[in-house]
Formats: sequence, structure tokens, C-alpha cells
Amino acid sequence: MLWRMLLVVKIGYELWNQIIVMKKKLLELRNINAKVEIGPEGSLLAQLKVRSVFREKILGAQQNDIEVSKIKYKIEFEVKTPFQILDNGMVVMGKRMYVSEDMALKDELLKEAHETKLNMHPRSTKMYKDLKELY
Repeated sequence: MLWRMLLVVKIGYELWNQIIVMKKKLLELRNINAKVEIGPEGSLLAQLKVRSVFREKILGAQQNDIEVSKIKYKIEFEVKTPFQILDNGMVVMGKRMYVSEDMALKDELLKEAHETKLNMHPRSTKMYKDLKELY
């Protein structure tokens, strides 16, 4: 009888430890803004949205750019221009973002695109094509 009680206590303790570990993992996921749900059969589902930090950096650089000011002026006074302003204030041409003449930002962008292992292949123009599509 005593061994059964000890077994129940041990199982309860192990379950409690698993619950504590699960709570910590849930908090970690929530701290990185993951969408967490309980799925079928009690499985834990986490969804992350990945965004490039360059979008914010480009928008910040546009705030201090004279050329961007000129483009916005043209748009405001309905002068024909291929550019448009998005709801967040970013100047774009079609699907491409206008990158200001901030050489540090351009260098960082090119370095990231060049050094990303998934983005480059020797003797290929994939990096150029990927950059051209967005910037």
C-alpha cells in the first residue's frame, strides 16, 4: 500500500515538474510575440511572424532624406510621379521601397543580402534579383 502511495506522489511530482517547464516555455514564446494555441489532442501550436528590420530602418532613413521630401511634395501637389506613399508613410514605387542615399544603410542591406546563406549561390544573379524586387 505504501509503495502505491509513493508511486502516486512520484508521478504527481513528475507531472508538476512538466507543468512548470511547459509554463516557462509558454512564457518564452509569449515574450517573443508568438501566437500560442492548444491544438488537437492537447498539442501546443506556436506561430511566429518574421519581419525584416530593414523596413523600419528604410522608413527611418526616409524621414531625413531631401529626395523623399521632394517626392512627397510632388505627390501632395499631384505632380505625375511613379512613386506613392503607403499608409505608414513609406515612399515606394510599385512593390519596391525607395532606399535613401544613406550609404551605411545601403552597405548594411547589401551585406545582409550577400552574406545570407539562403540568398546566394556562386555564379548566380539571385541576390541581385531578390534585392531588385524589394528595393
